[in-house]
Amino acid sequence: MEEDPKTLIPDSDLEFITKWTSESNLETLRSHLLKLWQTCKEKYHTYVCIERFMFLKPRLPYHVAYKSLLEKLKSPDSKQIPKKVIDVGCCFGQDIRQLILEGVETKNIYAVDIHDGYWNVGREFYMDNLSHLSTRLDGITTLFEDFAKPYPLPAECTDRVVDSLTDNFEAVICQMVFHVLTKEQTENLIKRMCSMLKKGGILIGTCLGSKEDATSWAKTPTGEGVRYLQSLKSLNELLGENGFINIDVKEIETNQEGKKWKSQNVPQMPEGHADVKKCRLEFVAYKK
Repeated sequence: MEEDPKTLIPDSDLEFITKWTSESNLETLRSHLLKLWQTCKEKYHTYVCIERFMFLKPRLPYHVAYKSLLEKLKSPDSKQIPKKVIDVGCCFGQDIRQLILEGVETKNIYAVDIHDGYWNVGREFYMDNLSHLSTRLDGITTLFEDFAKPYPLPAECTDRVVDSLTDNFEAVICQMVFHVLTKEQTENLIKRMCSMLKKGGILIGTCLGSKEDATSWAKTPTGEGVRYLQSLKSLNELLGENGFINIDVKEIETNQEGKKWKSQNVPQMPEGHADVKKCRLEFVAYKK
């Protein structure tokens, strides 16, 4: 039986996109989103968060370090040096849009993902073609590269974009990325993100984790490797071993967004996943 659109996307899930677009007709928004969602699933890998419409709400405002992030980005600099932030694994760009609504200048925002597909879909989701929105993302720097490549890059590597941003940023955001990577890729990404931060810069994010020991758990989206789930202990240690201090990793309660899907006929876990007790981890750390 076909799902009721209001069950798939309740009115409460449309609050952020309504704020961004100023479109108040919820049925128009719901129809628009469902059509694009189906197209996106046909073209790109469908992560569980995409299947469950979790992209309709930014995650940043719920992070324990969100206020600290905003204070760091918006506090005046005596030398007038821009305070830049980079969102690694930005997907559709909902957290970037949240920063813009908070008043962070687009010229100081970098958006990173493995390819431009999700970012382009996000521009359609959030109706950036509308005249009053068409310039709102102007000034953002987009980089569609694999930031989980070996760190540092081998000397023979000619494309060195991912290692060209050393000491550039006040803040790095990395939301729900680590658990789709292999153990080695996660280590590479953490090292690279640390290198991109200025001294004292902040790293904030979330990921799916293991309630017990860190462990392999499922095939990567490409099927060429095995995803790795960090535990609270292992992520603490990994951050500490790779240039971070004042580290706070904790298990957080999952919000209501996932509960409504338990009885729905949608994918719950990636193909080939191990039976692991999972949790949501939230982390914040500062560059030494």
